[in-house]
Amino acid sequence: MQRLTRSKLYAMVWSRPLTHLAKEFDISDVGLAKVCRKHDIPLPGLGHWAKVAAGKKVKTIPLPHPENDSQVDVGERSPTLRALYAQKRGWAKHEKQLLATLPPISVPEVLDSPHRLTKATRKYFEELEAKIVRANARKRSPEIYTPPLGQHGRYTCPASKGFDLTVSLGQLDRALLFLDTLVKALETQGFKVSNNAEGLKNDLKCVEATKDNEGVRFSLSEGYRRRMLSPEELKVVREKWSWASEYEMVPSGKFTFTVNGRESWTERKWIDDSKKLEERLPAILAEFNDLIPRQKQLRLDRAREEEERWKRERNAERARRTRAAQLRQLEEALSEADRLDRLQKLEDYLRQLEEKYSEVNGASPSGNSADWFYLIRKMVENEDPRFPRIEKLVRLNKREPSNIDWIPGEEDDEP
Repeated sequence: MQRLTRSKLYAMVWSRPLTHLAKEFDISDVGLAKVCRKHDIPLPGLGHWAKVAAGKKVKTIPLPHPENDSQVDVGERSPTLRALYAQKRGWAKHEKQLLATLPPISVPEVLDSPHRLTKATRKYFEELEAKIVRANARKRSPEIYTPPLGQHGRYTCPASKGFDLTVSLGQLDRALLFLDTLVKALETQGFKVSNNAEGLKNDLKCVEATKDNEGVRFSLSEGYRRRMLSPEELKVVREKWSWASEYEMVPSGKFTFTVNGRESWTERKWIDDSKKLEERLPAILAEFNDLIPRQKQLRLDRAREEEERWKRERNAERARRTRAAQLRQLEEALSEADRLDRLQKLEDYLRQLEEKYSEVNGASPSGNSADWFYLIRKMVENEDPRFPRIEKLVRLNKREPSNIDWIPGEEDDEP
């Protein structure tokens, strides 16, 4: 954490862009902007640095209340955030290196020699479109057709029929062109692409690219958005359903491509934004190639973690049993001490009793009285806990330490 005056921080944020300045404080530009707003430090507006670079004159907002030149703490990123950003930088560098090893690829404008899965998917959607046409003409047809179930104007091709694809009919050609280019490139790089592969559950199927006995599942889906109805459209709809909403959900035209390895925590998504999926195809292919060795390492790491967890649990259980056995030894020793204390008190009582007997009767106990004292003293001697304990300790010396449950083993010292 760095501490500086309010006026100095103001001078710094007006000397260079926040994105550059934030690196000096090891925080994000968003975090630095929050600190400035908290201390009422104005920031340059949008386009300010572009105008400066172009040599244009810019207006500087003066620092409010300059007399209040208090100290400002600009915090560093937390260890978690630092680790996260370091991981992102490492992954970006790794991806760049991986992209350099792959041949260039681009999506063609026209579909040529379609892949078998492309043909199967195209056939599925042609049959689906025919069903929609028949359903729309059902009033003129003697047969009754149920229209296929749509999802806000999109339809899903299951992996058992072709690609795992959810798309509107208007975006079908783009989706098939992208997927066809992808699977051909994968097969060129040694992958085998197939559908009807087992998904997360046995009753689910998926499309999977396999290589070196490792699989990568993938799917493509089009999103949807809210579209407000025009007054004319709303009037028509509410003549049929008076409770109809003022908007409808329609396909967005934006695609999301999802990749999942067979191991957990391997999902990654690419979404249409400033760059279309077609432009991200090299990065997507890089992910497929990277997931193959990464999954193997993840499996090894998980097996090692599981073994370490099992070892910790085993040692904890052994320590618990050892502690319980030690407590039993302590309880036995305390019980023996209590018993010996009672016997010693009894011996004192017998002595005092003999003295009192002699004082009252003028003679020591004799006859049956003497026999009673002899019996009690003999039983005290026989019940002395020290003798059986000594015998146990002698036998204990003949045993190996590893066979004694209350002696901690060497494994219990492992981390």
